[in-house]
Amino acid sequence: MVDIYKSKLKSGQLGKKDPKTGIPVTLERGMYRDEIRTVVDAPYHTLPDVPTVKKLSRARRDRLLMIMLWETWARENELLMTDVEDLDIKNRTVLLRHTKAKPRRNKDGSTRSEIIERMVSYSKDTQLKIIEYLETRRSGPLFMSSRGSRIGVRNVRWMINKYAVASGIQKIIGYDKTGDPRYLVVPKAFREAGEAYSVMDGMDREMAARIAGHTVEVQKRNYTKFDSIRARELADKHRKL
Repeated sequence: MVDIYKSKLKSGQLGKKDPKTGIPVTLERGMYRDEIRTVVDAPYHTLPDVPTVKKLSRARRDRLLMIMLWETWARENELLMTDVEDLDIKNRTVLLRHTKAKPRRNKDGSTRSEIIERMVSYSKDTQLKIIEYLETRRSGPLFMSSRGSRIGVRNVRWMINKYAVASGIQKIIGYDKTGDPRYLVVPKAFREAGEAYSVMDGMDREMAARIAGHTVEVQKRNYTKFDSIRARELADKHRKL
């Protein structure tokens, strides 16, 4: 049986209100599938009737970036540091690199960072979108700014928030220790939802954790926000006459 809201009852988040407006905050949860689809399609839906080549290229890039966050379960910095050379378009895989938070200590007392690599696959539909996006480009950063440089984390967070607000989906789901709001639609939400829904759909937990680049313990601890979504899906399934 699913433990609905268990972690939120313990942390006192349930029913919390915005300190500025007094409006009740949305219960902390992950993104629903229809919300993912809406935000992913927003780059094209927000284009003008006659878009310029530059705006069309940007929409293509932004949509692909969000799709790859969802499909590969990459951390945002992993995906942004990916180069075109890290793609195996024919076999539909991408090489992701993650620097471990705690550096390893050498025998002489010095420390070194450990870079962990993993190969992750993506869908045939995404394969076609990558080919369309890259056109004739064969090297350099996968996701580039309009100036030709590697796009940064702050730009991606701003971009995703822009599409979420334009779609009417962005919500405050809680507050951090400093009192600043935490939002539903952020880059990490695509990664979490991709993994969580795969487990809900029957993927082995250990395999899912390996693809995401963390442990099963981390998965279980951090993904309790999907308990309410799973409970809703199960309830909807059994309510059908």
